[in-house]
Amino acid sequence: MTKIAFIGLGSMGGPMARNLLKRSFEVQGFDIAAKSLADLQAAGGTPAASAAGACAGANFVLLMVVDATQAQTVLFTDGALAAAPSDATVCLMATCPPKSVESIAARVTATGRGFIDAPVSGGTAGAIAGTLTIMAAAPQSIFEPAQPIFKGMG
Repeated sequence: MTKIAFIGLGSMGGPMARNLLKRSFEVQGFDIAAKSLADLQAAGGTPAASAAGACAGANFVLLMVVDATQAQTVLFTDGALAAAPSDATVCLMATCPPKSVESIAARVTATGRGFIDAPVSGGTAGAIAGTLTIMAAAPQSIFEPAQPIFKGMG
């Protein structure tokens, strides 16, 4: 079974994670808001005490955070990347400046893990309805295994 670490369970990430749960993905999530964690648990997901805790054993790490700075903090300062298995793929789903994405991608792939830049369009309504447009960029070999996840959200 595909295990997903979902970091950022706010107005966009929460519904995205719930849509993955409805499609029988295993989702471990983290957010700084206790209500978001409670909502994830009520939907059948597993709340984690930290971003690193959510990444333990995950095949995919989905980041639906505010910006590139927050993504870097979660991955590199808070230990999420180090906690993820060596064959995990990181999917950056927040819209970030190209230079920031290149920097994050280089640091992630230097560890041997996959990286997909996958910003979304469609707003909260699209997140709830599971109709987001996901603009994913990655080598085909990294993208293909993530396609069922993306189809579960958009």
